[in-house]
Amino acid sequence: MLLNEQITQFRKQKKLSQEELAAALQVSRQAVSKWENGVSNPDTENLIRLAEIFEVDVNVLIGCEGNQKSTQEEKVPDQRKLVRFLSVLLA
Repeated sequence: MLLNEQITQFRKQKKLSQEELAAALQVSRQAVSKWENGVSNPDTENLIRLAEIFEVDVNVLIGCEGNQKSTQEEKVPDQRKLVRFLSVLLA
C-alpha cells in the first residue's frame, strides 16, 4: 500500500478528521490533504510524528512491513529501506 493510502487508512482508523490530524501535527489541513492525495509527502519529522500518532512503526507507514508495533525489537527500522525511502522523499 502506498504512503498516501496508509495515511488515509490510519487516520480513519483513529477516527480523526484531516483537520484534527493537521492540528496534532501543527500543519495545515491542506498539507494533510496533499499527503493523502499523493500530491506531496510529509517531511521526515512529520513522518515520524504520524507513525507515533497512528501507533505504528515508520516502516509500516511507508509500506515496508506488516501491521502494528508490538515489541521494542519490531520498532527498530530496517535502515536500508528507511534510507532508500528518505532518499526518494528528499530527492
